[in-house]
Amino acid sequence: MDEPSRVREAAALIRGCLPDLVSADDANTIDRVVSHLLNDADMDRSELAVQLIQVLDTHARIRTWVRRVLDDDKLRPPEIQEVEERGVDPIGSPRPVRARCFKCPYGDFIWYQRTAAHTPPNCPTHSGALVAA
Repeated sequence: MDEPSRVREAAALIRGCLPDLVSADDANTIDRVVSHLLNDADMDRSELAVQLIQVLDTHARIRTWVRRVLDDDKLRPPEIQEVEERGVDPIGSPRPVRARCFKCPYGDFIWYQRTAAHTPPNCPTHSGALVAA
C-alpha cells in the first residue's frame, strides 16, 4: 500500500478513537474535518494525505497514535497491536488474540472489535452498518 493510502487508512481508523485521545470538543471538531476530507471525491490522493497529516498533527497524543499505526505493517491501532502481540485466545492457548476489523463500505471509518461483547457501531458519517474486513 502506498503512503497516501496508508495515511487515508490511518485517518479512517482514528475517527473512532479520537474521544480516547483528546477532549470531546476537540474529537468532534477533528472528526468533522477528517470525515469531510475523506469524503472529498475531487481531492488528489497526495494532497488528501498532506491535509490529513496537517489535521492529525495538531495534538501530540494524536500524532503519536498515528505514527504508531503508520509504523505497523497491518495498520492496526496501538492498543490492538499490543493485545495481538501479547494476548492469548479465550480458551488459553498461546496463540495471539485477533481483533476483528470492520469498515464503512465508503472507506471513511474503520473500527476494531476488541471483544465479542462489543457490537460494531454504525458509520458516523453514513449511518450504515460497518462490514467485516
